[in-house]
Amino acid sequence: MNKKRFVTIVSHIENLELRKDTGQIPYHAYRTLGYDATLVSYYFTLSGGRSKGPVKHPPKDENVINNDYPYLKSEVNGLKLHFMPDLGRGKFYEKSIVNYLLSESKKIDILNLFHFSAENIFYTLLYKLKNPKGKVYIKLDIDVDFYKSQTSFFNTNSFLGSIKKFLYSVFLMPVFYKTIDLLSAESEYSLKYFQSRFPKLANKTVQIPNGVDHLKIRFLIKKLEYNEKENIILFVGRVGSQQKNTELILRIAPQMNLKYWKIILAGPVEENFKKEIIFFFEKNPYLKEKIIFIGNLTEPTELYKLYNRSKILLMPSQHEGFPNAGVEAIFFGLVPVLSDKIYAFNTLTDFGQHGFNIPIDNDSKTISVINKIIDNESILEKLSRKSSSYAEREFIWQNIITKLDSYLTKATEAPYS
Repeated sequence: MNKKRFVTIVSHIENLELRKDTGQIPYHAYRTLGYDATLVSYYFTLSGGRSKGPVKHPPKDENVINNDYPYLKSEVNGLKLHFMPDLGRGKFYEKSIVNYLLSESKKIDILNLFHFSAENIFYTLLYKLKNPKGKVYIKLDIDVDFYKSQTSFFNTNSFLGSIKKFLYSVFLMPVFYKTIDLLSAESEYSLKYFQSRFPKLANKTVQIPNGVDHLKIRFLIKKLEYNEKENIILFVGRVGSQQKNTELILRIAPQMNLKYWKIILAGPVEENFKKEIIFFFEKNPYLKEKIIFIGNLTEPTELYKLYNRSKILLMPSQHEGFPNAGVEAIFFGLVPVLSDKIYAFNTLTDFGQHGFNIPIDNDSKTISVINKIIDNESILEKLSRKSSSYAEREFIWQNIITKLDSYLTKATEAPYS
């Protein structure tokens, strides 16, 4: 019996993306469901990344590929990757993706795309034209604030853009509404938002969160009990980026009760933020052993060890979709302290059962919330156990992909809502 062929197409896949949903969904389609799964993308070098752009002619040498994509072996071992040549861009599509779909659509049982966009609507219709019996699943990866800022998903700043919007709205969207099989949002909030904004897609849209590979993690590391952890408040992300709002941590740290605690910031430091760090320590030299910047951790095991040692995850982001760091931290029993701009809060914390919301525009309230947490060890331990238990129930990739498969199986049978 032939295996189902599952193909994920994401034009920009760097090594790091293999650990994220873009890599984990096709990997678990292969590993957990036994599908013949392939991830299709342009090729990016490890040193150049997106800033250098895709390589026009991808290498064939396995050693070269493994050097640029070391996570191929450690994170998605066995998953097929197909690297497309960079043929450039058409008006609103990637020429290489169109060529791939024209030649491969009939061989694909399930096509997986990421993001709700004019481009992916076009790819969906092209695939369905070539393979009407095939199924299309779009993972929305919603950043709600971005969606709210977009009055239209079509570029209408020009005469041609207006024509494109008209053609999509009148001719293509009605066909898309009928032919798309399944869409998913990561959190309860983003699901409701999308369904209200696109009511014609509401009964084809479900909630599918991101997850962790618990079998792989347990093979690499033994989870510590709460009493084995250290008094660490952990930040994970691009230090100094506007989105991650790291400056909030520097503003509130001098007023926090860090007598028995330290804050560790893990992630690459933005160049323009390095001066801010120097200035901060010049002004607060007594915090040099309390606020620790450890830089980027390229090995997942090192990050897992850090989660394992820590008790609290601090995420003061200006905006987020469904943060992978949040899911990973909760799995290790960290108590999440998330900004009120992270709309996945309810999904990540079971409606606040084991986490806290902080306002990004009220430092005194944020300080008060964090000080209350770190001053109450018994409550923190209780919440840590709840956090870990919740992640084991809700955020395991093997379970998530099985749920997704069930939705896809029912896709042509009945609506979900």
